[in-house]
Amino acid sequence: MPLPKFPGLPVPLDSIAAEIVIAPLHDPQIASQLGLTFEALEGRAAQGVQTWCWYAVSWEDSKADEAAARLTMPAYRPDPRFTELVLCLSAPESVRTTVEACVDGQWQTILCEGRGTSARTEFIVPLPGGELSALRMDFIPSSTGPKSVFAHWIGLRDPSLFADVQRGRIRWDAKWPGLVLPVDPAKAGPFAVDLMFNAEDLPALREKKSRAPWKEHFALLEKRAYRAMEKAPEDQLSDYAPFTDLRYIRQHEHGRWNYYHEGPVAAFVGLINQDPVLLEWAARTLMCMVHTTFWCQSAESRLQGSTWDQRCFVEEEMTSAVALMADWLDPMLTLRARDLIRNAIWDKGLAVIERDMMKCEYVHHMNQGPWFCRARILGGLLLEKSWPRTGQYVDRAVKQMREAMDRYVLPDGGPDEGLGYWSLTVHVVLQGLKAYSRSRNIDLKTLLPRHQNESENFIAILSAVEPGAVLVDGDNSTDYLVGDTIPILAGLYPGSVYEKIASACLLKERPFTYFNHYLPDGLFAFVLGPDQLPPAQTIVPTFGRLAHTGHLTSLREHDGRSVRLHLSGSKANPSHSHLDKSGFTLEIDGQPALIDRGIIRYDDPRGGIMRWSCFHNVITPVLPDGSFAKQATPGVAIIPEGTGDSNTSHARIDITETWKPLMTSCSRAIDSENAGKFVITDEGTLGAAGRVAFHLNASSPFEIDGHTALLKVGPATLRIVLDWSESVIQVQDGVDWDFKPVHHLIATSGSVKSFSFQTHITIET
Repeated sequence: MPLPKFPGLPVPLDSIAAEIVIAPLHDPQIASQLGLTFEALEGRAAQGVQTWCWYAVSWEDSKADEAAARLTMPAYRPDPRFTELVLCLSAPESVRTTVEACVDGQWQTILCEGRGTSARTEFIVPLPGGELSALRMDFIPSSTGPKSVFAHWIGLRDPSLFADVQRGRIRWDAKWPGLVLPVDPAKAGPFAVDLMFNAEDLPALREKKSRAPWKEHFALLEKRAYRAMEKAPEDQLSDYAPFTDLRYIRQHEHGRWNYYHEGPVAAFVGLINQDPVLLEWAARTLMCMVHTTFWCQSAESRLQGSTWDQRCFVEEEMTSAVALMADWLDPMLTLRARDLIRNAIWDKGLAVIERDMMKCEYVHHMNQGPWFCRARILGGLLLEKSWPRTGQYVDRAVKQMREAMDRYVLPDGGPDEGLGYWSLTVHVVLQGLKAYSRSRNIDLKTLLPRHQNESENFIAILSAVEPGAVLVDGDNSTDYLVGDTIPILAGLYPGSVYEKIASACLLKERPFTYFNHYLPDGLFAFVLGPDQLPPAQTIVPTFGRLAHTGHLTSLREHDGRSVRLHLSGSKANPSHSHLDKSGFTLEIDGQPALIDRGIIRYDDPRGGIMRWSCFHNVITPVLPDGSFAKQATPGVAIIPEGTGDSNTSHARIDITETWKPLMTSCSRAIDSENAGKFVITDEGTLGAAGRVAFHLNASSPFEIDGHTALLKVGPATLRIVLDWSESVIQVQDGVDWDFKPVHHLIATSGSVKSFSFQTHITIET
């Protein structure tokens, strides 16, 4: 059967078309017209799904070294000078990609061993001469188990011209003549607009850095600043802003560091330490930011003929950082530099942010809208000082930020997307509101969300037993509270739960997490946090329930050990949420036993499957092909009910909505008369007779003996009795948020129409 003719137009990635995109699979509007076909080969439950930013291929299991799935599409070479194919994929290391090209009507293999890297990779492949009419890709796993691959785009390259483009980049003068002036750090200030503090506050801040608990905290800020100064900011100055989230970054631009992280930290530490070398480096970084052509992260966001974008995250970060640095470094800037900064803030930052705020209604109903408003406030405050027609621009941004936060923070004090995203969002919002409150002489607390007082309960219930640690529910890529949110709120609310854990939320040497792409933490905790903090303590309640965000938690003691059970539901149509309603986790002495995997970096293809139901502690129907069904995102609220005290805990959740039409009813109850014993009752009715699987996930292997499984957790042992099951097995599949392997217990029933299964868990010490 002949393939259809290539329907698209080649899109240049640069001004002289050294590279072109012939298949922008990251742009769903164009991708839908490309004639792409997906075939499931040996992959069980293999599927291809066009998402908003890539074409995702996944399968639940497959034979090793046999093709699991195939993509085929028409293709076109507009000029014979394009002698290389550029294939942009994100695939795990356990998957290789083969590529065939149909040239002059004959299929030829042009890539045999396109081994994945568990990150975004560009395969540069020689393309035979002749008329190109089609391409096909096979995805071949080297091991069994679930896999996911993201196809970003396919392009063509003129290698000679591309080399000329790379070689022709100019070197910028690190002195920035006419723009940057020498500075006497002993005479810091006045600042341009005093966004967060003024020059008169510097002596108190210098004194603060020598006192506990801030001494160690500031030492890490210093370490970060002086380490950053080892790099020349001009070395990475190009058309696009550096960004360490690699989802949309060209491979030859990997390894660049975020200007908006190191720049503000270096400028701040330079002010506090009165270090002229550090201040000069910060000013150079500011000039590099201003001279970056676009404040998005790659050419994919500026393709001719495409309206696709990744939203204005990088534009927001660049705008906010430039505003802060321009405020603090104002004495070092010439009049021309100040004018360049103001133009860049509007042309490259705020104009794009305003587009997204006007174009995308959804951003006003989640974390993105209030987040983007920070740059509108900080950048707008800088502009209104010099541009007389700025008018009510900043006041309008604050109004929209507050309206969005009133929607984001539900009546029980939290959002629907977990504690990680809450802390990340509030970290950003507090900065914008602080600057606004200073500029308008308003009490900051009067600008906070209407349900701010209830947030203490939300934080307590979603926290882990260890102070400062959190449950990794939803898209949480780390187990600690990120950002400066808690120390700032501790300064606003003495005696609150914020103050009780704030000392555990100060800077520590920690591994890089996904959230670190978006926030340089520690700086405003130091500026706005209280001078003194008490020792950290556990804030998890004995029993707690969130009636709007949908969580229930219990913390009790058994044989001198703390036992913490947490059960998850959600509001209707949750965001940054996994398919895990009725999923539960168990901690013993603060150590996770039965775990939630959380999420890994979004640019890692293994993250594509971590939302699946079977990777959470839930039940799933088993489909006829042996794969595990996935819950639907609930269109109604799924809220657990229950009661509890220091002795007992009883919880129930109805998840029928998530399993339609596979089940006509489904619920889970977890009853515990003492903290050492739990009875989990799963009940439901299938639409058609079939098997049901019960899933548990842990960081350590299970010991299975018939219908009983044992799990060691420190000195304790969980005894899990599954008498109702027909088989109990375990597999090691995938990773958790920390990239550690996960052991997955799967207990499967015989064929049933209706079921009522009781699973008994006993803690033995």
